[in-house]
Amino acid sequence: MPKRLTFEYIKSKIEKEHGYRLISKKYMGSKEKLEVCCPEGHLYSVSWGHFQNGTRCPECSGIKKLTYGYVKNYVESFDYKIISSEYKNSKSNLEVCCDRGHFYSVKWYNFQTGKRCSICAHKRNGDKRRLSYKYIKEYIEAFGFILKSNTYIDSSTKLNVICPEGHSYSVAWNDFQSGYRCLECSGKKRLSPEFIKRVVEERGYSFPSQKYKNTLTKLKIKCLEHGIFEMTWSNFGRGVGCPSCAERGFNPNKPAIFYYLEVKHRGRVYYKIGITNRTVEKRYPNSDISKIAVLFEKSYENGGDAHDEEQRIRQEFGEYLYRGDAVILEGAPGNAELFTEDVLGLTSD
Repeated sequence: MPKRLTFEYIKSKIEKEHGYRLISKKYMGSKEKLEVCCPEGHLYSVSWGHFQNGTRCPECSGIKKLTYGYVKNYVESFDYKIISSEYKNSKSNLEVCCDRGHFYSVKWYNFQTGKRCSICAHKRNGDKRRLSYKYIKEYIEAFGFILKSNTYIDSSTKLNVICPEGHSYSVAWNDFQSGYRCLECSGKKRLSPEFIKRVVEERGYSFPSQKYKNTLTKLKIKCLEHGIFEMTWSNFGRGVGCPSCAERGFNPNKPAIFYYLEVKHRGRVYYKIGITNRTVEKRYPNSDISKIAVLFEKSYENGGDAHDEEQRIRQEFGEYLYRGDAVILEGAPGNAELFTEDVLGLTSD
């Protein structure tokens, strides 16, 4: 069992390494909020887990992403060289060269949390012949994939993996390390009618037998209440549903509820913020209720205040927004305000 971090250790990290000041007098766990003060004197709350992963003062950073200059200086402070000529976001690969001349790709999110050159790491561990199965498994699953193969033979032998959206496929280690990912998610693989039918029926619709051409060709989908409507798979796959069922619009001049949900979809857990003039139960149809758990609700007399709170949280924790294929929620098309982490820290540590 991992050793619990001490308050003194957390305080030292926050104050000595990052120049912030810790206001809180005790540390309860990585997901419990700490009160800190940034070098510019702004007070805010942040969990140790998020602070350690790079979440800093929202007032100083606003919604601006890190500059290339900042990332370059940080990488080169470890005697590494950054080869990439631009920085996109925390989850895009950067090309770097370690202090021993090995080139590799790494996400900024991973680099700042300590992920360094894998070649050097294995030389330090004495594995000069080939990578270990443990390393392969940890590397693949660090990207949210699941390694189903029980052995690793060599870099060109296919491994069976499952992507974060549940698609199974085979890939050689060399290809995976080079960025080769799930074809179905990337849109390069033609979707089968069976797959489309399954997704349509999971959302409570029926799919009359027909030919699927591509994501931009309209499909005929049957709503049990309003009958057949036409929609492209591109839109339906993002979560858009029957137009007659949709009750759209949010009135900022009416009372509203800000809510925070735990969403379960295909074996994974996500977290979602949202606002409604109704109730959460009325906001989501019956097909969604079984997938969600309400973790927090707050009522506002003025819906505009609820909207401001939603936007504040979205901006503060923008790096944790889910950006994959649509998580199917009939009442919330697409991935709006959906997070991969418990950004409000309301689940147990």
